[in-house]
Amino acid sequence: MTDGSTGSPRGVRQGRSWFTAGWVAMGRGLAMFGLGLLAVFLAWFALTAMSLVLMGVGLFLVPPMVAAVRWSAQAQRRMTAASGVEITSPYRGAPPVPGGWLGAWRRCRALFIDSSTWRDLLWAQVAVTVGGLFAIIPFGMLAHGVFGLLLPLIWEPVVTAWDGSWYLFIPLRDHDDAVMAAVLGFVEIPVGLFVAPYVLRLHARLTHSLLAPTRQSRMSARVPHPAGPGTDLVDSSGAGIGRS
Repeated sequence: MTDGSTGSPRGVRQGRSWFTAGWVAMGRGLAMFGLGLLAVFLAWFALTAMSLVLMGVGLFLVPPMVAAVRWSAQAQRRMTAASGVEITSPYRGAPPVPGGWLGAWRRCRALFIDSSTWRDLLWAQVAVTVGGLFAIIPFGMLAHGVFGLLLPLIWEPVVTAWDGSWYLFIPLRDHDDAVMAAVLGFVEIPVGLFVAPYVLRLHARLTHSLLAPTRQSRMSARVPHPAGPGTDLVDSSGAGIGRS
């Protein structure tokens, strides 16, 4: 790897059997989906704080809210690395700023012109849409398969509650249809376990495209700032959770 942000050569299953790898991937997918839900709420709060900058109060709200979004993005990077795709943190330090209104404005301005701020906010929106779909597909296949296995026992109340019910391509009209659905459900469960690591790798690639450092940010990181106390803009807000 030349920049520390390209995919790891480790296999999708990472040496595990397909059965074990499937369960591990499902668990990670659910965790990523939950993290995405948290991240999108933090992003909305951060955007609300940004909208209040001109009123003054936003100057003191933006740094800690951006730090919270960065914390969630860093957690996603760690989860993605566990799936075999490593993502380098794009955040860089910055020179110290004075206190009061002037310092608050300089901190906010630095965050506004930092492309990683906006990429994190974009990632948060994708994390519960396209990314969320990738993360939850394997578990959805498992749950749907279990539902199919139960249909021979519960098909009557299901059909009564939802007239014209189907299980995949099988219309549910009688017990024989429910048995056929159970066969499909029995097949769907191992298929979901088998594809889970591969679907999670797609999720990791999507995350990499949003959270990996850009070429410009990597070049900027090579330009050091003068050392001094409080060298991180977000940390100087008192949050300190936005760094890896």
